[in-house]
Amino acid sequence: MKTTSTPLVALALAALFVTGCSTETGTANPAPASQDQTTSAVSPSEWASIEAEAGLPPAPDAATAADYIAALQEAGVIDPEVATEPLVRMLSVFTIGLLHAPGTLGATTDDQLRETVGLFADLVGRGLATQAPPDAAAARRAQLALLDNLDAQLDHLEEIP
Repeated sequence: MKTTSTPLVALALAALFVTGCSTETGTANPAPASQDQTTSAVSPSEWASIEAEAGLPPAPDAATAADYIAALQEAGVIDPEVATEPLVRMLSVFTIGLLHAPGTLGATTDDQLRETVGLFADLVGRGLATQAPPDAAAARRAQLALLDNLDAQLDHLEEIP
């Protein structure tokens, strides 16, 4: 039986949802400049131009979420046997779906949203739990580093006229 506390994993995953779960392409945007979009009507260079003209903050690079996942694995919160890239991709897909849910499924109350995120975090947390007890202090340091990254992104947005 896995011994990690589900609340610690749920809290760690919730922090990642807040940042938008950067994907391996560098952003949760539909067609970022850093992504080779061979099937898109908008080329990567056109996206780069659009992003620059709009004054968008630099998208979190792939390392943001991957580093956070790695730190949680080192802290014993997430099983180190779980591959980082597919985990980041899965969390990104959930986050993007969550962001688009109101337009697809209709209005969602705050309580429904909390319940949905809580259930997802609980399910994923159980699957990612480790055999060893987690290092709560190391997990907290990883969360603070992730939140510092988010704070820097928000500061950049405040600078946009």
